[in-house]
Amino acid sequence: MKPKSQERGQALILIALAAVGLFAFSALAIDGSRVFSDRRNAQNAADTAVLAAALAKVRGQDYSAAALARASSNGYANDGDSIVEIHLCNETGVTCQGIPTGADPAEFIQVRIVSTIPTTFARVIGRQTVTSAVEAIARVQGSSSTTSSVSPAMVALRQTGCGICSGGVLELHVFGSSIFSNSTDTCAPPSQGSMDLDGTGTYESQGGFIIPPGGDLCSNSVVSTIVGEKKTGAQISPTYNIPAPSFTCASPEINPATDTTVDADGAIVYPPGHYSANLVISSTGNHKFMNGNYCFDNGVEMRGGANVTVTDANFRIDGGEFFTNGTGSFTCTNLLVYGAGGSGMHLNGNGNNNCTGVTFYMQSGDVTWNGNSVSSLKAPTSGVYKGLLIYIPESNGSQLKINGNSGNELTGSIIAPGSEIVISGVSGSAGYNTQIIGSYITLQGASNTVINYDPDDQYLSPDSPTIELTK
Repeated sequence: MKPKSQERGQALILIALAAVGLFAFSALAIDGSRVFSDRRNAQNAADTAVLAAALAKVRGQDYSAAALARASSNGYANDGDSIVEIHLCNETGVTCQGIPTGADPAEFIQVRIVSTIPTTFARVIGRQTVTSAVEAIARVQGSSSTTSSVSPAMVALRQTGCGICSGGVLELHVFGSSIFSNSTDTCAPPSQGSMDLDGTGTYESQGGFIIPPGGDLCSNSVVSTIVGEKKTGAQISPTYNIPAPSFTCASPEINPATDTTVDADGAIVYPPGHYSANLVISSTGNHKFMNGNYCFDNGVEMRGGANVTVTDANFRIDGGEFFTNGTGSFTCTNLLVYGAGGSGMHLNGNGNNNCTGVTFYMQSGDVTWNGNSVSSLKAPTSGVYKGLLIYIPESNGSQLKINGNSGNELTGSIIAPGSEIVISGVSGSAGYNTQIIGSYITLQGASNTVINYDPDDQYLSPDSPTIELTK
């Protein structure tokens, strides 16, 4: 007779297997609920962060900083538990789903939050953490700045006194647009009229010379030539509230004597950050500014034969000046120069200035071109300052002067509603594609100004910006 096999201990195996199953169900219920709750909170944080970024972008502020601050206030920061990413949808390598066909990706901001959730019961089955990723996308159209619908290529805003004033042996030619003076002055002495096109020169405006009712176009018809129709247009009262830049610089303070490096090409490289002393670049050779934010307490000067290159950077001038002088070159791509303080921007000497995607926002100080410097300056083609080359707020009112033997090529709007804009000396333009707006405009000396106006390249900001959460 065969003995019966022992069955003791089999229940333990069944209980162990059942326990694993129970832990798995517990993990699904408890850890799954935690993951679901975190994902919901992260999505809410991403939604509010992207809306904060959109509002900051409308106001011309640092949208990345605004999004990070809002996400952090909701418990998601760049730490060991979560990663917060902020991108414009036109950035290389960024994929944004759901953008309408034909829309400009630069109008869309993406906030992506990746969070890591530690598990409790799922550890039994080998799952220590669970990763969750959410994103939100908002569309921003326009900014909080307002402009009038003024479209002439040359605009003088003051309502009394000479608006467009000239004298000397000069040439002025405007193609694709008109010249407008907002003044109602007549030609009766001592007034000079809305426009005083005097001297020995030729004044041509394809779209005509526009003045308000009661104003006059005055000229010395014996020696000056007027080509274009005199027209009547209403007086205007435009407002310009273009938002000031908002960015900060990393600390600690940069010491150019010890903190610069030399790259493989032998160029001296300046790191972003805070420069308290006046930065003077005077040695020959190549000099580069890295991507990032630069704050100068006492200005930055480029002298002698230095060749300076800047790419994807913001300069804040809190004192001193932004200054070029000598025989070198200044080349920049995607540069914002914010004159928050100091004496302004001065391009002098015999060098070349060649910039694409540049805006000079001069809260303080004047702007001048002098000497034999040749400047090719082109405004950004996207972003908050799209089409804006130079802006001097009305509260500043300092003069903007193009003087000397400079041959300049300018693309984008020059807006200085409280300033005199002077085109002087024997300056010549390789080609202006710009709208020049000032309190009044003075043409003098032997200047030769040709404007080939394209409205698509000028600054225009809608009166009512829109923000839309699209995802």
